[in-house]
Amino acid sequence: MKESFTDEKRKVIKEAIEDHRASLVYEPRSDYGKIISTADKNVDVATSLKRTHAYTIKNFKNLDTNQIIERAYNHIKEKFGNNGYAKICCKDEEFDKFKDEVKELLKNKEKFASFYLEVNEIKDNVL
Repeated sequence: MKESFTDEKRKVIKEAIEDHRASLVYEPRSDYGKIISTADKNVDVATSLKRTHAYTIKNFKNLDTNQIIERAYNHIKEKFGNNGYAKICCKDEEFDKFKDEVKELLKNKEKFASFYLEVNEIKDNVL
């Protein structure tokens, strides 16, 4: 990278990469960070539930099925629900549609649980 970019350009690239996280509490520091942040957002509900499940089973090994679903519900709500922390910096109709789908799913915990079990191919549906 030193051969292709100046120190200043490498700094901008570094910051744009750092600033793309959904959990970021501040707005990206450059237009490049805003573009990467928006482009990197997930716009598929099933994929969000699969990622949440993978993280949960890796980091919360002692949870039963009901606890896993409850944790997933709360995480998705906190991230994508009303006033969720996942924000976008550029207009993105796909992300807006995705958030509407998530909000609809969050209206009914039973429907959420059923869809969560289905997309994660969980047969132990002790609800």
